[in-house]
Amino acid sequence: MAQSAFELTRDLGGAARARRTRDAYPQRDTAAWKTLAGMGWLTMLVPESQDGLGLGVVDLAALMESVGRTLVPEPIAESVVAAFMMSSMAAPETARHIEELSSGCRTYLPVIECLDFQFGAAGIEVADCADDSVLLVRRGTGSNADARLLHCDAPGVEISFRRCVDGSALTRLEISETAWQEAARLGKGEAIAKVWNRAYDALLMADSAAMIGLMNEFFQATLEFMKLRTQFGSPIGTFQALQHRAASCYVQIVSCRALLYEACKAFGDDPDGQARAACAVKSKVSASVLLIMKELIQFHGAIGFTDEHDIGLAFRRAMTLAARRGNSRFHESRYGQMRGCQQ
Repeated sequence: MAQSAFELTRDLGGAARARRTRDAYPQRDTAAWKTLAGMGWLTMLVPESQDGLGLGVVDLAALMESVGRTLVPEPIAESVVAAFMMSSMAAPETARHIEELSSGCRTYLPVIECLDFQFGAAGIEVADCADDSVLLVRRGTGSNADARLLHCDAPGVEISFRRCVDGSALTRLEISETAWQEAARLGKGEAIAKVWNRAYDALLMADSAAMIGLMNEFFQATLEFMKLRTQFGSPIGTFQALQHRAASCYVQIVSCRALLYEACKAFGDDPDGQARAACAVKSKVSASVLLIMKELIQFHGAIGFTDEHDIGLAFRRAMTLAARRGNSRFHESRYGQMRGCQQ
């Protein structure tokens, strides 16, 4: 699956398509999205009893590592997690919504972090959200938690777009109380919190996997460049100082990947251990990807700073993923708090 995902997204255009999509902001490449949805990946976390693939987080990580290599701009991880969330709640017409998601007719995106937004105020921000997307929104905590399916094009929902550093869209929503009351309910109560927590952890793992795929792909490309680029009559890859720096990058990539797949083993019946594992991975990978991408740009020299070169495009994507759902310092602090509570 991972290999076919890489080959398909590469053949769809890879970095060149990511650049075209960025320049066409905020339009979505609907043809490519239909092709990606047709592979069946979006229901990989949905149980087989509900016509899904019945796979796990390790499979999601493998998929996202592959598509991260080609800078896929579409919200694959968010859609996979949204399908899982809907399959975990016995709401009416859930099967219809999952089928619509898996066909690529509409994008369904989870809103994980905004739990106490106020009606009539722009308090929700969603990445990679189109104006016809459907959002899984939760309001409140504990027994007061209320989860609903909110259509972005519904009356009473106001949206505005702003551009991220990599060209992706960050959508800000303003929801009226009437729009909220008319939205289809997914569920209520404390059970909702468990679904949202697991979804958040899965998205942290997916983001981390995408960053690992990205930095490994461009690290390998940089090694090839260093064999060809000459200075003082020799390839720069023969310079010992650069070899040491490249070796340090390699160690960082391998350690991040090992941590990711070791953390996948924590997903199961221990929600606290699962959360700590996802938190540790996101903290480690977010710091490493920025460090490594800066090194790779330096290895390329002046051409690495140009917008036309793919390494610059990859660096901007890395910046976005590293900050999304909390950067390295945020999750380092969060991990410390969880360990402190345990003690």
